[in-house]
Amino acid sequence: MKRILYSQGLILLAVFFILAGTIAITLGGDSRVNTITHLGGLVVYCADANRQPSDDYEDGGLKVLYYKDGQVSEVFFVSAEAIDRLGDAPTTNVIIGTWDGPNGTITLYRLTSGEFQINGYDEHGKPFAFSWSECADEGIPAQSSGGSGSFPSNPPIATNTPRPI
Repeated sequence: MKRILYSQGLILLAVFFILAGTIAITLGGDSRVNTITHLGGLVVYCADANRQPSDDYEDGGLKVLYYKDGQVSEVFFVSAEAIDRLGDAPTTNVIIGTWDGPNGTITLYRLTSGEFQINGYDEHGKPFAFSWSECADEGIPAQSSGGSGSFPSNPPIATNTPRPI
């Protein structure tokens, strides 16, 4: 009898840890910047020198991945050196990366405020603009102008030409 209760206890404990791990993965926990913000399959990370998720970009850079149907591809990587050349707060908003994806063009900016911003469209054609300043999980919902097909009324305007990274 004790052996059966012990076995059942071990099974329940194993199930608990499996569920807890699944919940942690589902809720983020992978160091992405856009923890709860849907960006049409895009995930933004600060990366270390090995391009692994990190709590800052100083030794690596910013990495943007695209997830679709279980496949992952790196959209672009912007090195810390390239970001540092722009300064903490450039005098104009600067495009630091673009990608022509399946949902339209995705653009990554360094803003005059020192923040980063990524603009694009999700898989439903809805525009988004997501800004962040720190590499910690921001989780701030992306600004959106709805499904009208235009960007929000105040997206950054790149007055410099795109810089090759």
